[in-house]
Amino acid sequence: MLACWVLHSFGDITFKDERNLAAAVNSARICLTEDNDPPVIVEAAIALQFLIEKQEGCKYQLC
Repeated sequence: MLACWVLHSFGDITFKDERNLAAAVNSARICLTEDNDPPVIVEAAIALQFLIEKQEGCKYQLC
């Protein structure tokens, strides 16, 4: 849950390497789809939404 919160909180930074952005999005996606803890699922959904809105590269990768 903390990792998803960090992605949400700092998701507007510029990723210098697109692979790092892809890894961040994939990690949040895994939390969203494979975790059974509701707070983790909520944070993952928020993080993904924020990344999609704020990261231009994410729109083309999704991500």
